[in-house]
Amino acid sequence: MTHFELFGVAPAFNFKKDELQRKYIKLQKQYHPDYYGQADAGKQAEAMLLSTQVNQALKILQQEDACIKYVLQLHNFIEEEEKYQLDPGFLMEVMELSEMKLEETDAGALTKQSMALLETIRQPVETLLQNPVGDNFGPAELSLLKAYYYQKKYIDRLLAN
Repeated sequence: MTHFELFGVAPAFNFKKDELQRKYIKLQKQYHPDYYGQADAGKQAEAMLLSTQVNQALKILQQEDACIKYVLQLHNFIEEEEKYQLDPGFLMEVMELSEMKLEETDAGALTKQSMALLETIRQPVETLLQNPVGDNFGPAELSLLKAYYYQKKYIDRLLAN
C-alpha cells in the first residue's frame, strides 16, 4: 500500500497541512498500538506496522522534496545513492555561487542569486508540482522531476552550509 493509498489521497506534491493532519489523527486512532493492548500478538504487530507506516507517510507527504523522491521511487525512476549526471550549465552556475560563498560575498546577494537559480529550475516542473500526479506522469514528466530533485538538492546544500 502506498502512502497515498494509506491516507486516501490522490498522488500529489502539494497537500494542505491541515488535511494531512486530520487524516493522520484518524489513522492513528485506527492503528495506534495502544488501542491493541488486549489483542493477540498478530494484531498488535500489525497495528505497530501500520502505525509506523502512518508516521512515515505523514513525514514524506508533508515535505515536497521527500514526496518527489517517493513518487520517483514508486515509478522506479530513482535509486538510492544514484550518481545522477547534472546539466553542465547548471553545475557552472552552482560553482559560481560556491565561489561567492567561499569569498564570503554578501550573504544577501548569495541568497538572492541562489533563489533566482531555484526559481529557474522550478519553472519546467511548476505545473507538475501543482497538479495531482495521476497516471499521466510518463517518462518525460518523471525525467523533469528527477532533474529538478537533484538540482534542488545542490542548491539546498549550498544554502545550508
